[in-house]
Amino acid sequence: MPALWIGVLAAVVVSAGGALALRGLRRRQVAVRVSGQSMEPSLRHGDLLLVRRCAGSQVTVGDIVVFEAPGYDHQWSVMPGQRSDMLTRWLVKRVAAVPGDPLPEGVVGAGATVPPGTIVVIGDSVGYDSRTFGPLPHEKVLGRGLRLLSTWNHEARDLSRISEKA
Repeated sequence: MPALWIGVLAAVVVSAGGALALRGLRRRQVAVRVSGQSMEPSLRHGDLLLVRRCAGSQVTVGDIVVFEAPGYDHQWSVMPGQRSDMLTRWLVKRVAAVPGDPLPEGVVGAGATVPPGTIVVIGDSVGYDSRTFGPLPHEKVLGRGLRLLSTWNHEARDLSRISEKA
């Protein structure tokens, strides 16, 4: 009888460990459904993108990032460090420049270089990006795109299509 209890206890411990591991993974990664056409041909409407949460200071030129969308006034209504994920609209764009890089042509902003604490994001095609709202504060970045989990037409596509670095 004690051997049976040891087996049950071991199964409970393994299950609890697996649940904790999944919980930790969900805190580091999130799946985002792409909506719209501003990232075509790299990402298409309906694609499911796996995103690893990271700070805006950890992204590099060429990365695809998910970030909080500014409001209609092109400003962020929630102060840095605060998030209201239930009401937040998210955008998916490519990093075009990081602090110290020259501002890409057409980007709204004062000065000739990207200011500290910001990045420039631009869609792969026409869309709402730094050409409209200027450099993006690091605090507004949710994370970096890792891979496509599924696509709108279920065709297999590799990571090299979504990242210039891959």
